[in-house]
Amino acid sequence: MKRKIIKLGNATLVTSLPSKWVKKYGLKQGDEIDIDEQERSLQLSTAKSFQMSKTEIDVTTIDLLMKRIVVARYLAGYDVIRIKIDSIEKARTIQKRAKDLIGMEVVNQGKDFVELKEISYINEESFEPMLRRVFLLLLTISEESEKAIFASQTDLEYIKDMEQNVNNFTDYCFRILNKRGYSKYNKTPDVYCVVNNLEFIGDDYKKLVSYITDNNLKLSKENKNLYAKINKLLRELYEIYYKYSDDKAIALAEHRDEIIKTIETATNKTKSVKEAVLLQKFYNITELIINVLGHILIIQS
Repeated sequence: MKRKIIKLGNATLVTSLPSKWVKKYGLKQGDEIDIDEQERSLQLSTAKSFQMSKTEIDVTTIDLLMKRIVVARYLAGYDVIRIKIDSIEKARTIQKRAKDLIGMEVVNQGKDFVELKEISYINEESFEPMLRRVFLLLLTISEESEKAIFASQTDLEYIKDMEQNVNNFTDYCFRILNKRGYSKYNKTPDVYCVVNNLEFIGDDYKKLVSYITDNNLKLSKENKNLYAKINKLLRELYEIYYKYSDDKAIALAEHRDEIIKTIETATNKTKSVKEAVLLQKFYNITELIINVLGHILIIQS
């Protein structure tokens, strides 16, 4: 859209803000906005989150995707989610899922509806502490599982439970980004991808641990050492995110290449289907780590 520049006084040039944007964020006279100069462009942003207020969902004819549909509204940033239901079983399912939605609570319920509401205010300052929790949880999962695997333990159920906390925190990060954006607004898409890939890393650690547990696997010395290198790669990623340098990024990429080469060599040699599946899971985690690095490079640019 185009706007004409108007001159006020001897030296002041002004232009109008798009009315749709103003209404969306509830801006009024006296409010402050941020202006970021980017060569020929000016990026305007506001600290206010737009008020999605209330959304309604009818799940009376939905079973399979019911929880995902409810969570999608949470991730999108709605303040109030009213869900029309047709059974007490659905109400209980929603209540149980709501316990994992940070900042939301069931505030009202009737025979044919459940209502969720945001009870804690979201601000962008809470994003970085929450993201750090995600990183630290992943490091704990990797290190605890490594200790257990090196000790040839196969009962790793407690580690799978830890992964649920990763999902809860990444969901909250998604909600913040969708509702408020990242502090450097033009970096929001790449930060979103970082969070998304960290959630995938948590999922793949859970799948790996489940595979070892379900098949009662005892890893060879070579595969234990390989797993330790992958976990070290994850810690390098964490350190790069919070204290970036080109040298660290290059070193991580080199370590990733070494790990992938080892995985490929081991896969070509193995005659065990179970070991081949295990190595594929190692490969998946390694590739997700390098994907996160790719987005960190953009964030740092």
